[in-house]
Amino acid sequence: MAGTFRFGLATFVVLSHLVGAAGLEHYGFFAVRTFFVLSGFVITGALNDVYRFDARRFWTNRALRLMPLYLVVCAATLLALRLYPREGAAFLQRWAFEPTVDAVLQNFALLPLAVVDLDLRLIVPAWSVGVEV
Repeated sequence: MAGTFRFGLATFVVLSHLVGAAGLEHYGFFAVRTFFVLSGFVITGALNDVYRFDARRFWTNRALRLMPLYLVVCAATLLALRLYPREGAAFLQRWAFEPTVDAVLQNFALLPLAVVDLDLRLIVPAWSVGVEV
């Protein structure tokens, strides 16, 4: 049952992006929010069952699961923007200017991505990881 429900939510998200009709956008919006709610239940269950509410072990595991790959992808994106700046700017407007050290460090920190609207976003959907954390 849970797999069918998640499949339905994912279908709503994909359709809202592909169809582009104004009447379907809200389905994708609510599907993403529902994924966040489900994720909260799963993470709380893991915090209780696996970690026995030991916050230090839990956050250490979360950081080790999320941050290494995130930092590798950020570094790869920076390298690609350095090698192909025109192509990057043509692909995404937020990549159309020279990245500052401050903007790069804010991207590497991940957490401000959930709150702050940065001029440079190396990984645009990273806001969802920041919200989950």
